[in-house]
Parts: sequence; C-alpha cells; structure tokens
Amino acid sequence: MTETAQNPELPEETHEFNSFFDLLTSQGADRVYFGEESPETIRQWINNPMTSHRQIKRLSRRMYSRNGVYTNVIDYMKSLPTLDRVAYATKNEKKNVPKNIEKANTFADQIRDKSFVRDVLMGGLIDGEQYAYAWIEKTAPLPKSLGDLDIDNIKE
Repeated sequence: MTETAQNPELPEETHEFNSFFDLLTSQGADRVYFGEESPETIRQWINNPMTSHRQIKRLSRRMYSRNGVYTNVIDYMKSLPTLDRVAYATKNEKKNVPKNIEKANTFADQIRDKSFVRDVLMGGLIDGEQYAYAWIEKTAPLPKSLGDLDIDNIKE
C-alpha cells in the first residue's frame, strides 16, 4: 500500500509532466513571473483548472506580456496554420463555377477570414477560450462619379 493511500492529506503521485509549469519554475526568479503567487499555489491551480480558471487566465495574460519565450510560443502557435482556402463547386455546372469561386474568395477577403481565425486562435491560446461572432451587412454601392454638389463641397 502506498503512502498516499494511508495518508489522504498527501497529494497523489502523478507521472504527468506539464512543460508550461516546468518552464515557469525553472527560471529561478519566481516572483517576476508569478507576482504574489507561489509556485505551490500555481501547482494547485494546474491540478484543479476548472475552479482556478480565472487565476490561470490572469497568469497566462501576465506571462504573455512579460515572458519573451511564452510570447514567442503563443505567436508561433497562432501563425502556424497556413489558412489557405480552397473554394470549389458542388454542382456540375461548368459555366458558373469560376464566377462562383471568385465570389467565394472575394467574400472571404471582405470578412478578413485569416485575421479573424488568428484572433480566435490567439484568444484560445492565451485565455483558454474565445467567443467571437461575425457581423455581415450589405452596404449600398458607392456612386461611380461625383455630382456637381459633391464637387462644390470639396474643401482643402
């Protein structure tokens, strides 16, 4: 029988390795990264992430703004997907396929799909969660030429 089973106050022995926590504790200057939190407090947060979500999120944001290695890892992970898009037609109509593919690519450019996905990834990597929505509305086309009144109102 193990010592943990005999004494329930001792933490359970685990063979998990958390590279994030190891990076933080191996720096030697714990107060720089943790603030007022001790490494033991951080270990408790990591062992129980559901109840310590707010504290872990705050620590992650602080680490992103203060630790260059952590910042570089997050930025690398955010830019890792190439986000190439491939538009294709689902029907066999050959005459409208190039036009519809061009419309799909234009729409994706208008909503800035790559920056949107990267923003979602960034929020997910730092905070562990991300909520986002896309607001799309149809705008009236701009006139192709200016009228006399528009030209008269141009000022320097």
